[in-house]
Amino acid sequence: MLHLDANEPQEAVKLLNRALALDPPDHASRYHLVAAYRRLGQSSAAQREQKLFEQTQKDFEEISRLNKEATKDLWDASVRLRLAELCEKHEMHQMAKMWRNAAARCLAQPGGDNPGKPSGQVMQIPPGG
Repeated sequence: MLHLDANEPQEAVKLLNRALALDPPDHASRYHLVAAYRRLGQSSAAQREQKLFEQTQKDFEEISRLNKEATKDLWDASVRLRLAELCEKHEMHQMAKMWRNAAARCLAQPGGDNPGKPSGQVMQIPPGG
């Protein structure tokens, strides 16, 4: 971050807050914002941003894990609904919509979201769906 490298943390805070307004889950901007607040001696703001950074990191780790789980169990609507929830939380609305639609299709299939259904079966999607 140029402003941090140039020892201009106040300018960095302004730009990083603007970047985060456009892309709230941006890890790099949040990380640099923590550093800028620390340089300014604003420890409460730095702690607040650090918590958001850590929560975002945990959420994206969960998204990654759930994506893998979704590919292994094609019929588990609950995994897809959780993915939709996490995507909405991080303002990834198109992806959230995709996961909600996938969950609905799981539930609409015979045996959908049935723990007794063998994992790894190919889900049949109706034409035009």
